[in-house]
Amino acid sequence: MYGIKIKEGRAFDKERERDKGFAFIVNESLAKDLQVKEVVGTQAGHGWYHQDSLGTIIGVAEDFNFNSLHHRINTLSMVVHPDWGYDELSVKINSENAEAAIAAVKQIWDQQITSFPFTYTFLDQHFDNLYRSDQQMSSVVTIMATLAILISCMGLFGLVAITTERKTKEIGIRKALGATEAQITILLSKNFTMLIMISFVIVSPVTYLLLSTWLQSFAYRVEINPLLFILGGLLALLIALATISYHTIRSARANPVKALRYE
Repeated sequence: MYGIKIKEGRAFDKERERDKGFAFIVNESLAKDLQVKEVVGTQAGHGWYHQDSLGTIIGVAEDFNFNSLHHRINTLSMVVHPDWGYDELSVKINSENAEAAIAAVKQIWDQQITSFPFTYTFLDQHFDNLYRSDQQMSSVVTIMATLAILISCMGLFGLVAITTERKTKEIGIRKALGATEAQITILLSKNFTMLIMISFVIVSPVTYLLLSTWLQSFAYRVEINPLLFILGGLLALLIALATISYHTIRSARANPVKALRYE
């Protein structure tokens, strides 16, 4: 059903009466913890029912994640026990005919099981529930980052406007002495670029620490690539330069005569 791969031994067999309640398939993690030379063939039982369900391990399944990726693969044993109660049924359907398949399953359910109402959910919905908190945090961080960038750009835009206003005469004198528009633009942008670089150096270690702490909540996680910080810094610099470009280019192209008359 789920494509679980048997690495050693065999799978359950309907034709073998002993496989009902007395045959166990364990995953690799449990097989390792047992610390026995030959896992297949080892006697095993379940919990408090050990004496009543003493059976044999017939196979070892390849490890697979049966919890969210916040957790490492834990030990697992699987058994077909006819006397235990079950309240879930897994059905594999063709997604192209989902409605017809669900209707067919419901009809069979209503005929065979009258004590419980028919409810269903898809596996992808289950995965969504497992990582809902992470998705919500991602949305919140995205919104906060967008607002932070917007507010920062507005503040930077106003700061550049004030700075260029104060340097109106200086710009006029430099242009009268032969400074080019490119030189004026670089002059006005230099200080802001330096401030952005300093803030990048200060913020990067803090960001790295916060990301590392968050990733520690996952048993399986990616490594933080320093290239991401470099790209983020370059993107921040480009956004800042685009924000201040209006005032810097406008001041660089202004008539130096008007600038010298400025009071």
